Amino acid sequence: MTNSTSPPAARHLDRPRRRDEGISALEAVAGIAIVAAIVALATWASFQFAGQSTHRACGADARMLATATAVYFARTGGTTLPATGHDHDRYERTLVEAELLGDTSVRFDLQADGGLVPSGDDCA
Repeated sequence: MTNSTSPPAARHLDRPRRRDEGISALEAVAGIAIVAAIVALATWASFQFAGQSTHRACGADARMLATATAVYFARTGGTTLPATGHDHDRYERTLVEAELLGDTSVRFDLQADGGLVPSGDDCA
């Protein structure tokens, strides 16, 4: 027991006060570690999301080219696309001129028979 004459409710006032000097080094390190873990998780999640987005974009682009080619073949009764120009987009330009595509693909090169060849590393 203490020798204090103060009532029980006021005994906490007799204790020496702790000086408030800010945060300790351990608290700072713990805070930095928590923030670093959150940043690491967010970075990992964003890379996963970007990979899935690229994969989905490749699939959508391939379906769009296949559909436009099938419609062109159905309209013309042909089985090969005529070339429009001399570059790697020559068959896609035929579909653009037929108003079946808005623009040429940046992910695939279309072949005369409707086949697709990846034009970069995204969809390989």
